[in-house]
Amino acid sequence: MKDLLIHTSDKLVDILKPNKVCEYDRPCICFALNQFISYFGEYIYLFDMETLEENFFIKIIPTKGVEAYTYVSGMGFDKEYRYSSQPLKEEFRIYESIDLKRYCLGIISNFNYLKGVLETRLSSEIIKREEIDLSKEGVG
Repeated sequence: MKDLLIHTSDKLVDILKPNKVCEYDRPCICFALNQFISYFGEYIYLFDMETLEENFFIKIIPTKGVEAYTYVSGMGFDKEYRYSSQPLKEEFRIYESIDLKRYCLGIISNFNYLKGVLETRLSSEIIKREEIDLSKEGVG
């Protein structure tokens, strides 16, 4: 089986363009190898890694996964919800625009998948921590 580089987005486009990512200076397009996290959007773009390596410079950096959290304050207490995904090991970045008609193998949309650790916090203390698995193997 060929390795796939996978990019998720909440927008359906014809050309992927580099965007500013969190604390990084240089705009880029981020990919994971053979896995994805649907938190980033409903469109999952699939690419053959070998094809992208032949046509683009790909920077590989170590990563621990994705974290998302929300903070709620009110009624005399502070509450924080935190989600962290399984480790991605490496993140792949391309710094140029990518024409999807030319390089993309396909686009999957509305794929619901969530697996990781959900934390509930009260101020700085974790009051509940649970593993969640909404993949097809984990549900039912």
